[in-house]
Amino acid sequence: MSIQKRGILRIVDEKSTYQTTKFLETLEAELGFKIEKIQSDNGREFTNAENGKKTLFELKLEEQG
Repeated sequence: MSIQKRGILRIVDEKSTYQTTKFLETLEAELGFKIEKIQSDNGREFTNAENGKKTLFELKLEEQG
């Protein structure tokens, strides 16, 4: 099995769960395969652990399995 590494940089004007969700959707489309694992620093653009509500990004991850 051959593993190729690719880097994709996207500059956005806001750091939000909306932007991270859109980036995930775009990234999968551009790469042509489903992303199976994501590692994050649990920043506010990924999670909202303070109030216990799931963010748009977390809901998207659940939807994708």
